[in-house]
Formats: sequence, structure tokens, C-alpha cells
Amino acid sequence: GVRPAASGAGTASAGVPSAGYEVGQRVEHAIFGAGVVRSIELAQDGDQRLVVEFGNAGTKTLLAKFAKLTKL
Repeated sequence: GVRPAASGAGTASAGVPSAGYEVGQRVEHAIFGAGVVRSIELAQDGDQRLVVEFGNAGTKTLLAKFAKLTKL
């Protein structure tokens, strides 16, 4: 689907400027280690709910604002 351009977005491909995670993106979590974003859902409060597949910890569903993920 085509999304309307978000005002103030840092990049042309940004969906949600505040979080900015994308499916397939490699991330690292302090506890779970390195993983890959498998899917993204929009939570009711506007935050992103990320489904991340971690090599050691399996698949976890995390809220973007609480996950403290580092983009790799």
C-alpha cells in the first residue's frame, strides 16, 4: 500500500518517524542479543509493536518505545 508522506520524516522511506524500524532490519537487544525484525504492527497508542526473531532467544514481540533496540 501507498502511505501518505509524513511531515518531518527524516528519510523518504520512513513510515513512523519516531521509531523508524523496518521489516528485515537487524537490531540488537540488551538481553536477547541480535535479531531481525519480522513484522511490525501499530499499537493502539501509536507505538510500534515489533515481532523480532532473535538467534538465541527465539521470536519476541516488543513495543518499540520500551524495547531499547539498537539498530545494526
